[in-house]
Amino acid sequence: MHRSLSLDSSLHGSNLYDTRDGRVFRCECCGRIQIEFRGLSLLIDAQEFEGLFGTLVRGLEERSGDEGNTWQLTAPTDAGEVSVSLTLDELQALYELCAGAQAMRTLGERLGALANGHRRERPPSSWRR
Repeated sequence: MHRSLSLDSSLHGSNLYDTRDGRVFRCECCGRIQIEFRGLSLLIDAQEFEGLFGTLVRGLEERSGDEGNTWQLTAPTDAGEVSVSLTLDELQALYELCAGAQAMRTLGERLGALANGHRRERPPSSWRR
């Protein structure tokens, strides 16, 4: 039985984030990111991951309220370009998986910066009220 969200995520291990629909791993030796989603696998670098995440956000904005159509996701791979058709529900599930992984990556970067004495956060005077 799968849970919708899992706490089996790690800032320091290879498993960044998982949901009932898939997992996102980070290779500890090269830093590449592997996305496993409903039987599909994609291995990309960090910059490509951020590009994919932005594409998913735009895809959801384009598809909001349009549940009948599919959305075409195209991604570059070492073997050439791959294209997959996703329904709105699948697109939302992939977005949630990647958003969780992105949050873990961001948290790891911020904690690393703080541990090294760098303060990247904004001062309280700049916070919204």
